[in-house]
Amino acid sequence: MEEDMGKGLQMKDQDEIIGKNGIFTKLRRRTTNDGAHASSEDEQFEDAPQSPKLSAVSTVPRSKEELENFDKLNNTFSERINQLNVNESTKGPSDDKALELENDNLNENKKHVVTSQGSRDDSECA
Repeated sequence: MEEDMGKGLQMKDQDEIIGKNGIFTKLRRRTTNDGAHASSEDEQFEDAPQSPKLSAVSTVPRSKEELENFDKLNNTFSERINQLNVNESTKGPSDDKALELENDNLNENKKHVVTSQGSRDDSECA
């Protein structure tokens, strides 16, 4: 019994696949069709329920209170988004760049001037 246990998982030898006469034999898998049988179109959906219990789109009726709450949440969220957009547009990216340019030390070619070069502790140069 232990000998038969791993036989299905073993690799096939080249001789088993190609064969001794040099002809390639295609490996075939066993397929089982236990529940499949030919039937007419009417019989195919015999076991299917007439009306599904869950549909793709939720059609749960909402109360007026719930709808008003959703509208309120939507309006407050929209106001916050608009406020963020207004704040972002009035700030502008040019303000940040102007502050950076004032603090930078530039030479006549508008290149950054290095005041001290970085050094490493393990460097031999002093």
